[in-house]
Amino acid sequence: MEHIMKLYASNFTSLANNNKTREYRLNDSKRRLIKPTDTIRFQKLPDYDEEVIAEVIKREDFPDWYSCYEKYFDEDFKERYKDVEEVVQDTYNGYYTEEETKKNGCVVFTIKVLQKIKK
Repeated sequence: MEHIMKLYASNFTSLANNNKTREYRLNDSKRRLIKPTDTIRFQKLPDYDEEVIAEVIKREDFPDWYSCYEKYFDEDFKERYKDVEEVVQDTYNGYYTEEETKKNGCVVFTIKVLQKIKK
């Protein structure tokens, strides 16, 4: 099954260049449907002029952002943030609320790029 997600330019570029292998999302009703072997069509914001199709290799569910980011901090965040709590606060400042997180939890998709598309 294919799913669609949108990414801002910097994250999209990292994914397209194979520098990003994990996608962190709120585990809402849409994300609960995604399982290994599914594909995700990532669309580049704001113009939707590029897409990347990636296969989901693994999914991991977490109760909160702290436990989610703590697992992969050294690999995915250490160069941009001083500690896990700073990543969590950044998430609450621009992406998701604490209420949404308490209700849904978080999910990490390990992904592998299959195709890049320019429109």
